[in-house]
Amino acid sequence: MLPLWDYDPAAFRAAPTPLTSVPSMLIPKIIEGFPCKPPRTLPKIPLLDLLKTDPRYIPFPPSFSFNDFLRDPNGGCGAQSLEGLKKVALSRCNYRKLVGLFLMELHKGQQTEVSKQLMSTEKLPEAKTRIPQKQIICGTEVILNSVTTKHFQGSRRTHSPFRHSGEAINPSELAILDCLTEGGKALTLKAHFIALLPDLTPLAQSLLYLNLSFNDFTIFPVEVYELMQLEVLKMRDNPIEEIPTGIHRLTRLKTFVISFCKITSLPSELYQLPTLQFLDVSYNLLSSLSNDIRKLRTLEYLNVEGNQLPGLPCGALRLSLTQLRISNNYMHPYFWKGCSWNSPQDLQHSATMTLSLTDTCLRYASLPPEAQLALSRVGVCDCCRGPMYGPGLKVIRPCYNIFGLHRVPFIFYACTPACHWNFKNQTKSLSSLLYGEDTTHNSERLT
Repeated sequence: MLPLWDYDPAAFRAAPTPLTSVPSMLIPKIIEGFPCKPPRTLPKIPLLDLLKTDPRYIPFPPSFSFNDFLRDPNGGCGAQSLEGLKKVALSRCNYRKLVGLFLMELHKGQQTEVSKQLMSTEKLPEAKTRIPQKQIICGTEVILNSVTTKHFQGSRRTHSPFRHSGEAINPSELAILDCLTEGGKALTLKAHFIALLPDLTPLAQSLLYLNLSFNDFTIFPVEVYELMQLEVLKMRDNPIEEIPTGIHRLTRLKTFVISFCKITSLPSELYQLPTLQFLDVSYNLLSSLSNDIRKLRTLEYLNVEGNQLPGLPCGALRLSLTQLRISNNYMHPYFWKGCSWNSPQDLQHSATMTLSLTDTCLRYASLPPEAQLALSRVGVCDCCRGPMYGPGLKVIRPCYNIFGLHRVPFIFYACTPACHWNFKNQTKSLSSLLYGEDTTHNSERLT
């Protein structure tokens, strides 16, 4: 039997050995392929052949080409072939040489010295500040630079009655003139971007409404204290940090809005306004309110949103509010424990409290002046209504169903640790115990 690598199908067929004696693994399997498919030919369109001979589709050679440039004037191509001349003429080296020759001919006969000229910016006009179109649309420039008035023929005034002649009137003074022509009752200087208040003397006896919002007042304008008839004062969105103590001079003030400023504390004189009904001190930096807020018996609306208040003073339970807004403060129950931490009482305050419980006749007989002065600085305990020396011990208690809110935390100050513990663990209603009949209309419940 022949080896597998010497196998020849032709010799195998010619051998007399029957196929039955040959192993099946050596018998080739002859598989005939599929018949080849003839290639696809597109039918000939006589129209395309006609287009080939049409003179409109035969490109005409140019009258002069690169080959004519390389040919010899006598009609020959020179010693080299046409392809060789192309390679020589189109080489990079010849291109650089040709450019150099062009530049040499170009600069031949030109000036040999360099002309120097000093450029100066002194005579150039100053660049004007471009005002964005969006800012003009918003109205900032319209307010400052395009002020007109309906009471003076729709045009600007050239002279101001408040200043020396020759100076143009500003928008704030123009608003005052408009207010005077309408009776001097309401004046709005909103978004005038002013840091100083103009002269309001002509309106001192008649102005009832004054809006100074969206300006640049860093100091509270005390000139408003001269407006004796003022009832509404709005000063929101100003970088004011403090309210002066003279605010109590506005005895007719009913609405006071000073939100979105930088106020850290409210003066005690603010709580002396007898007719205040609307107070908005939201979004400032207030961390506490005085217990003297109970003096605002006419207050109906109080907004203290966006501050740092852990709770309202217990004196607010005496108010007759119809609407109270306290969101975005530290008044969530999660903050009550952290805001109720107290430091130990000072030894001076503890000693003064002990002296106050002794006999009144013997208390001031032999005490030094310093001790008598300490005894005179006495407060009222919020828990037992007794005397209290020093700041006291703070405790936060919630009040339910008051001023239209489900739960409002109030801050109380106890005189002694024992009073603090008793008040903190009291389970009965404390409204009648602490405030009598002043808060029965609020239907509050302390727990």
